[in-house]
Amino acid sequence: MLDGELIFVPGEIPRRGVFALWGTGSGHAKLELVFPRGSGGIRKRMMTAEFIPVAEALPALLAIDPNEPRLRRSTRVWAAAAAAGVGLVARGRLLPTVGADDTDIWRAGPLDPADLSWLRELAAAFPPTAHALAVPGTRPMRLRSPEALVRDLWDAIADLIARSPAAPRTTASPAFAAAEPTHVGDLAEWLADTTDGLSAGARLGLRIEAVLAPPAAEVVVAVEPAFRLVLQLRSTAEPSLIVDAATLWNQPETVLTKFGPQAETDLLLALRRGAPVWPPLAEVLQQGESVGHRPRRRRARQPAWPGGRATGGCRHRGTLAVQHGGRGPEAAGCRHAGAREGDRGGVRARSTAGFPLAAHA
Repeated sequence: MLDGELIFVPGEIPRRGVFALWGTGSGHAKLELVFPRGSGGIRKRMMTAEFIPVAEALPALLAIDPNEPRLRRSTRVWAAAAAAGVGLVARGRLLPTVGADDTDIWRAGPLDPADLSWLRELAAAFPPTAHALAVPGTRPMRLRSPEALVRDLWDAIADLIARSPAAPRTTASPAFAAAEPTHVGDLAEWLADTTDGLSAGARLGLRIEAVLAPPAAEVVVAVEPAFRLVLQLRSTAEPSLIVDAATLWNQPETVLTKFGPQAETDLLLALRRGAPVWPPLAEVLQQGESVGHRPRRRRARQPAWPGGRATGGCRHRGTLAVQHGGRGPEAAGCRHAGAREGDRGGVRARSTAGFPLAAHA
């Protein structure tokens, strides 16, 4: 069945994407593909192809041995990608989202570091024939990257498998269950906050530090043990990369290099989600600066910043002193760290053989 070159063509609705089988000299559809040209350039060419819906292609792809040498390399890599996509669904890695036309869409995620590492390795094995699609409307012309196409396939698999024939019979609404699109524009904001938090490239966390008591000679009244909570950012792709959130504003180039260009957005969205359930985070969001939070017991009060206002004895720059109320940061989805953790690691960029690196998008 899959005896030619294979490429995945995403659809506006993920589950309606198709595989294009080309290079066999047969087929009733036309597909514009991109091929390398001399002197490091690329060119477009219209090819005859056969379009195969994802639902029909999946059984054949899952039956393929990715190491079968008689198959085209493009078919083998897409078989591996399809198997991984089904595995994500089996692990429950599904995110409900809203499409561009305000309809219900399932996407694959969140991806853990092992998933992302495997994705990069698979993308590096893609031959040019497996991702020879141009990004529409780009000048100069740019090529779809293997990683982007694999993620599109995983979204298509998630959007397809989640909508089993029995799904509409077990839900009160056809949204995210029926095969036909359902308008869910009223859920867009809520779903965006939920999925952004789960799939963010940087996650918000808290580090707990003990606050040293003043020397005995300066103690006027008994002081209860106190702790300071410092906001941190942890990279989703590389969990060993952890930095204090203050670095985001003080040295943004350092943080953004390690956490990606969306690090600041991820942090602000996390603070916005957490503010309704833990008020000190609202103060952090308003100030636009990383802080520590000094919790105590008994009643809560409004946070006070150093520099002109009382801080309960704390005089650290960027430190927020408040008394601990009833609801803690865990209600906001923050992760606690008991000790300071260092960051290490690096990022490597690789080009896919066959096309200029600058052509990928």
